Amino acid sequence: MQTIDLNRIFGRKNDRAITGIAMMDDSIGLVKAEWKNGTRVVTACDVISVHEDGDSLINMVNRYGLDKSRGSLLLSGKDYSLFVIEAPNVPDSEMVDAVRWRIRDLVDIPEDDAVIDVFDMPYAGVGTRSIYVVVARKSLIQGKITMLEDNRLSAEIVDIPELAIRNLVGAMSDNPDATVVLFLSEKTGLLSIIKGEHVYISRTLDIGYRSLRGDDSVQFGLDQIVLEIQRSMDYYESHFRLGSVRKALVCGMEDADVTLVPYIQSNLGLDVSEVDANEFIASDAGVDLALTRKHAVCALALGAALRRKEAIPS
Repeated sequence: MQTIDLNRIFGRKNDRAITGIAMMDDSIGLVKAEWKNGTRVVTACDVISVHEDGDSLINMVNRYGLDKSRGSLLLSGKDYSLFVIEAPNVPDSEMVDAVRWRIRDLVDIPEDDAVIDVFDMPYAGVGTRSIYVVVARKSLIQGKITMLEDNRLSAEIVDIPELAIRNLVGAMSDNPDATVVLFLSEKTGLLSIIKGEHVYISRTLDIGYRSLRGDDSVQFGLDQIVLEIQRSMDYYESHFRLGSVRKALVCGMEDADVTLVPYIQSNLGLDVSEVDANEFIASDAGVDLALTRKHAVCALALGAALRRKEAIPS
């Protein structure tokens, strides 16, 4: 996504640190990652409810010194639309303008309020090349930026969950095999298939961890999730022809009555694990990385902080 040129920046920013900021349902997750001796280290990880008192966010910013880092704002799923379209036959420098014309009838946003960006979709080897197109309201993004600025946070970078998930998978392993990743918020989910640096499949699900509560809904929710994973794997294997998917990651099981891991393992035969940042990234003493396992919003904030294009500062 695009880099925002802010009119107001609170003090000198530390180029060695990025704070990922994710908003999901009624929660805000903040994760600060910075370079120390050539290694990325998480120096802050926390989550707050938007229903807490008005000073909760600014207090967290002050507690962890987040105002001195660059901010990477992660849009929530309802803040943007993601399309897959045939790539226009134009140079990369002209791609966004060409796409803007191509999708004008697909979005209900005034042209002067539409922010558009693109990123590559892997080529299947047959047919035409496709690309992902991200569309969001400029006014909505600016409203979020203003709220963060009011709490001494910058948002120099704007990103989306699909790319944050890709960052997480890349940080967890150098294994080039494809991985199914399932993130659950309260009412919805995001299902992706990641291989290397590429997002091959991304789908929004009408199932969240709330569907895994109570005797009446748990089995239906489990079966629907397994069905959606199977459909996505079938498409990946038939369309891209890159072999079978054998691994899966799950995140966002807060308040669920059942764990998905054994159910997916037994029904799909995948090697399934939950996202646990303690296993793949260092942290300062006192930082609670277990939050990334329980709260999807914290895991996504970590992904936003681990932008893959960020070089190690000299």
